[in-house]
Amino acid sequence: LLTSSKKSTYGTCYLSDGEVTPTVGKKGTMFTYWVKYFDPDGTKPTIKQVQIIRPNGIQVNFDMQYFGGSCKKEGAVYYFPALYREKGEFKFKFYFENKDGEVAHLPDNENEYFTGPTVITKAEHYAVIVSGGVEDDLQDCFERTSDLAYDTFKSLGYDDDHIYYLSRDTSNPRVDEKVTHDSVKYALTNWLEQHSNEESKCFLYFCDHGSEWGSFIIDENAWINDYEIARWLKNVRYKTLTIVMECCFSGQFIDDLSGNNRIIITSTNEILSAYGNVYGYAFFSEPFFNALRNGASYGEAWEEADKKIAETLPDENTRPMFSIISEIDNTKNKMKICDNDNQIPLIDDNGDGIGHGTSSQDTLPLSGDGNLALDTYPGYDHDNSKEKNSLKEKLPLMKNILEKIPILYKILKVFF
Repeated sequence: LLTSSKKSTYGTCYLSDGEVTPTVGKKGTMFTYWVKYFDPDGTKPTIKQVQIIRPNGIQVNFDMQYFGGSCKKEGAVYYFPALYREKGEFKFKFYFENKDGEVAHLPDNENEYFTGPTVITKAEHYAVIVSGGVEDDLQDCFERTSDLAYDTFKSLGYDDDHIYYLSRDTSNPRVDEKVTHDSVKYALTNWLEQHSNEESKCFLYFCDHGSEWGSFIIDENAWINDYEIARWLKNVRYKTLTIVMECCFSGQFIDDLSGNNRIIITSTNEILSAYGNVYGYAFFSEPFFNALRNGASYGEAWEEADKKIAETLPDENTRPMFSIISEIDNTKNKMKICDNDNQIPLIDDNGDGIGHGTSSQDTLPLSGDGNLALDTYPGYDHDNSKEKNSLKEKLPLMKNILEKIPILYKILKVFF
């Protein structure tokens, strides 16, 4: 919220509580400018403008409409709705004047402008993939599964500039940087934070060993705690943020990573191991990413992976990904079992920090979790489809609004 803390120096009238909502949107988003006008004498404004600088530097002024309230008491509220087709950053300020020639600006300095909104041509989505670097016989499984994650998002329309891949194997052409504690921190606090915005769907994937105390193992001498990941994500902007933890005891991460518009998916709960399958992939992640490639939402992909695990209990072809006791039979590409524990995937997307999932096949929503995941898709194609359907549904309503609010014709004349 943008506010003026003092009265105008040009008289008794002044402005406060100026803002534009939303601050970020796509072409066709309805942006609304709001401001409050005060005058202790009760004198109404004769000029009531929002002055907008377009991304090309041209300034245009529009008359604002009265919404409600008293300028002598709580303030008279004025608004102006706008539709933009230009991509870029807009600026604005408010200028009011009454019949006595008294003037009010917001910002108070008439040469300053507020910044916003930012108009983007389409939502830009981003993925960060972290494959740990412990030197053991399961690294082939972790790296193969992380490659599957990368290839999945490439198939969904993400280019290399929208995927940041960390791994110990820097000879892999998919990989951007060697995985370390600092490189993971950089990926979240610099790369993702600087690229994403309020319209972005962001995806984070961690694949390697996990600990019973809520840590993701980077290598033999380094690890990342759940609270560190939460702190590094504090300033990342997004429409939705999906985090998939593929490691043993990954349910430990849910309480720290949970939040509004976040989908937290773990390959198992806080006390059980996660497994590799007969094909050398992580047991949960392979069906999960295959489902995404086939057009599933995150919720539908979770259901598919959960189904596979419920149908296939650990046997001689699986092994926990936490233990490094057994050996991989490289000739048959099989992982051998270490114990008989089950694997229970969890999901939390209502922000309460509690994951849900059972040892049986589950259907979402489950105990309040799953609605957001079922409605969130990673691919650009689904964005375009939803946008076209949404526009088709809104056209009659938009036509009706335009007929009833003549001022919108002025907007169309200037910006379209």
